[in-house]
Amino acid sequence: MAGNKLFTQFDSHKPTAQDAWFGHKEKTMTSETGIIRCFNPKEKKGLITSDLGGDICFDISSISSNNQPVSGSLVEFIMDDSSNKLQAVKVRFI
Repeated sequence: MAGNKLFTQFDSHKPTAQDAWFGHKEKTMTSETGIIRCFNPKEKKGLITSDLGGDICFDISSISSNNQPVSGSLVEFIMDDSSNKLQAVKVRFI
């Protein structure tokens, strides 16, 4: 079955021809590591610089511990592009 994608537990549905026609994209989630670049406690949002390059937004609710995010902290996270923007979820300090 060449060309078939294996679906993970994160996939909510298999893409259809209609999805391709209407520009719907597949939900993908990949695990990565990086460093917290900055965090704004008033907005409860921050940026992670991925080890693969680029910055990814995260929200305080994505942190899996009670620790306050600090610039320079090493983290592991899931990169989620299922919404309209790329974001880090399930952020964990390492």
